[in-house]
Amino acid sequence: MTKEEIKALFLNNFESFKSRFIDEEIDITCLVAEEQDRFRCLQILANHEPMMYAAIGMVARDVFGLSDQDINEAIQNAECLDRFNDSQKYFVDFCKGSNCLVSKEEHDEAISEISILESKLQKYIFLEAKRLEQERKNQGLFTANGVTFKMIAVQGGTYTMGAADNDPEAYDCEKPAHKETVSDFMIGETEVTQELWQAVMGSNPSRFTGDLQRPVEQVSWDDCQAFIRKLNQLTGQNFRLPSEAEWEYAARGGNRSKGYKYAGSNDVDAVAWYNGNSGSTTHKVKTKQPNELGIYDMSGNVYEWCEDKYSENYNSQRNWGYRVLRGGSWFSLARFVRVSYRISLTPGDGSSYGGLRLAL
Repeated sequence: MTKEEIKALFLNNFESFKSRFIDEEIDITCLVAEEQDRFRCLQILANHEPMMYAAIGMVARDVFGLSDQDINEAIQNAECLDRFNDSQKYFVDFCKGSNCLVSKEEHDEAISEISILESKLQKYIFLEAKRLEQERKNQGLFTANGVTFKMIAVQGGTYTMGAADNDPEAYDCEKPAHKETVSDFMIGETEVTQELWQAVMGSNPSRFTGDLQRPVEQVSWDDCQAFIRKLNQLTGQNFRLPSEAEWEYAARGGNRSKGYKYAGSNDVDAVAWYNGNSGSTTHKVKTKQPNELGIYDMSGNVYEWCEDKYSENYNSQRNWGYRVLRGGSWFSLARFVRVSYRISLTPGDGSSYGGLRLAL
């Protein structure tokens, strides 16, 4: 039987064919997948012999509304786990004779075989989804409600945190300089954008709107905790705010640090939006050059909440009712976007110069 003859067979008997498959919830495996996976399902099946892809092509076109171009693309790009040779003949046998009448035995065998196909495909789709999820995680890519964001892997190490006593720009809260050791972790390539916050929380609290790629602001430490809880529910991950030691380590460039004053350069205009160039507003993330680790905006644009409680200096206890923010903002003088500078707010306070960056 030629491909054209098979296509004609299915076209001539399509309504009966469709009613037998669809009415009995036998869907040629493609309805077992979610909407976005149906095209992939076609790709998996499509390079079986002509009778197979003719059957799938007809159903794809008439039931799912896919174009001939989509179907042909699926056929050309098909990647099959198994040939399922025995099942192929049932797609032809099922439409033997007038009005697609087949024997009960053939009917039952076809249903049984298709059920096996469905089971194998469901397993394949599940395993493929897990593989792709792990692959994306290895690349630092995560998605929440359709919005993808990137995390940067930071290799742990020991570094000097804080400012030197002879630093003329440093405040007492940045001292004394001391050794800190951090383990491996991941940190956001950028601040949390308004797009991601809105996708997770359903609203945008920011003062400076008009472009969802700007950092979210006007969020308190408590707001950030609520956001992270919802994000973790959506992604199955354990995102959190960075510790203050992690934040400064990453801002300094981790184990690739070149000892810059700001995050990625000694030229503040190259890496930061601050009061000298911001125009009194936030800006889209990733519009200044990154630091040594490929992380953007750790100096300027918006201050970023850390997990830690605040301390007056590094010799005092972290027992204040305040939480730490780092990095400076669009509103800050250049002195305040240095990597060692730190401020604090109460956990319930938010402002248009404060946002967040995720850690994992």
